[in-house]
Formats: sequence, structure tokens, C-alpha cells
Amino acid sequence: MFKTQLNGTHIYRTLSAKGNPEIRSLSAILKTMCLRLAVQPIQHPTAHDLA
Repeated sequence: MFKTQLNGTHIYRTLSAKGNPEIRSLSAILKTMCLRLAVQPIQHPTAHDLA
């Protein structure tokens, strides 16, 4: 099925509206789709942005 090494039921539950995915499950699914999750700092607005 997928190269995630997760079974179909696990993937369905992870991605469902009531799912509570673990980071490793989400990471495995994203890796299969050639994607990755990145965390970046929030850019604080400058005075120029507020004008």
C-alpha cells in the first residue's frame, strides 16, 4: 500500500477529523509523499508592517 510501514487503519485514524497523530506517524506519511514538516519562528510585525 504505502511505504510508511503503517497499516491502512492506522493511516485512516491518524488523518481522520478525530485523529490524534503522533509526530512519527505524521512524519512517515509526509516522507512517503516526499514532504517534510518544518518549524519556523513567527515573524513579529515591524512598525513598517503596521502602518
